Amino acid sequence: MMCASSGFRAAFTGSGGHASQPHQTEDTVLSAAKFITDAQIVTSRLINQAEPLTITVSTIHGGEAGRANIIPKRVDLEGTIRTPKRETHAEIHEDLRRIIRAIELTTGVKGEITFRNGSDAVMNDPGLTELFLQGAAGLLGAENVSVTPAPYMGSDNFARYGKFAPSVYFSLGIQKPDAETVHGLHSPFFTADDAAIRTGTAALTRGALDFLSHLEV
Repeated sequence: MMCASSGFRAAFTGSGGHASQPHQTEDTVLSAAKFITDAQIVTSRLINQAEPLTITVSTIHGGEAGRANIIPKRVDLEGTIRTPKRETHAEIHEDLRRIIRAIELTTGVKGEITFRNGSDAVMNDPGLTELFLQGAAGLLGAENVSVTPAPYMGSDNFARYGKFAPSVYFSLGIQKPDAETVHGLHSPFFTADDAAIRTGTAALTRGALDFLSHLEV
């Protein structure tokens, strides 16, 4: 239902120098930019296209505001990787290491990259999912219950529960009825309809009661 995740941090260090004389510098900004674009080679050419995959660089820091004429000595960036299979992450990590080594050879900049595995993929138990869907449809109306096409590229620590017991992860519609624009979860403009709390509580309660009624003692 949801993907396994891992994160990475990369740093590019070099001599830096004056922007008017790039041939006398080791350009950390160019190296970081090349990594950002070359990382997409992994998604489009190195991993089987049948497997959903995203590699996103979401932060980059280098230089100082107002110092546009200086190539900095260091640029740092961070990003995230999402794909359903945990074993694919190790392959992607090695691909990104090779990209770092290639950049070192072509630019003279020193590159370093580290990885941290995040959550594993969230996998709903089929039997419990069907039971929950039936209960939710009876409670909210079948027209208000739908199944998200798998996989959703997000990830969640909820996956850890599934390692110890059968589990069901579900999403709750929280858009205000009069909302003209829907903002994503991590948007600074994100807001939710508080009435959804009642709906979510009712769905959880119905799911728990249905589960207990089918539990074999």
